[in-house]
Amino acid sequence: MHRRRGGDGGHDDDMPVDTAALNRLARRQGGALARSQVLAAGGTSSWLRGRVRQRQWQRPHPGVYVVFTGPLPWRARTWAGVLYAGAGAVLGYEAAGHDAGLLARAPGTVDVLVPASRMVRPQPGLRMHSRTHLVRDQLLATPPRTRLEPTVLDLVSRCADVDAVVATVTAGVRRGASPEGLLEMLADQVRHRWRRALLDVLADADLGVESTLEWHFHHGVERRHGPSPGRAPVAPQGGRPVDPRRPQVPAVSAAGRAGW
Repeated sequence: MHRRRGGDGGHDDDMPVDTAALNRLARRQGGALARSQVLAAGGTSSWLRGRVRQRQWQRPHPGVYVVFTGPLPWRARTWAGVLYAGAGAVLGYEAAGHDAGLLARAPGTVDVLVPASRMVRPQPGLRMHSRTHLVRDQLLATPPRTRLEPTVLDLVSRCADVDAVVATVTAGVRRGASPEGLLEMLADQVRHRWRRALLDVLADADLGVESTLEWHFHHGVERRHGPSPGRAPVAPQGGRPVDPRRPQVPAVSAAGRAGW
């Protein structure tokens, strides 16, 4: 415990600050604390100013403090962004993608999603987005972020070409995103800029396409000549193996005779 001196009213109220509780909370939050959390532990505005003035803490955003000085590592940056944005805020886009393991490199800007009912001003290094259905889309991680399926769709919205779309979707499916879940969410996003490509890629994901190269092979070769010998087509119950997206017509043999 530390005794706080010089409370908000400018007098020495000699009240204790629960620094042990603040340290435990800071460890869970990458070193970041909201002003409201400090006040709840017995701190005051003047106590906070003293920590910053003495270069023990730093203030990266209004109402947010980090309990060390120097450059902020990734976890501190993300927690600082979520705490600044307030109740219901979650990481999104590349920030959520990096935390989910979809992107190897941490982005330079942290994207934060907030409920559509309120607006939050952006800050240096932070980009704010209003989002409806945020409760449905969020994952209770630390820090909170969007679930895998909305994260994949958000990342795809920033893709520059179809190869990037394929790579993003297949990476998401490998990490556990459900093609059915992605299609369900896409049904509500009729203006998604890559909607048609997504429908195509997600259909291929059901067939086991797992890379950009394989997707191009499937579209450029298999759709003209049929499945390659190495790919096992889907088999219906009690029936002949078929590709579910191809019309069921008799195959043509090398001699030109049609037959099943």
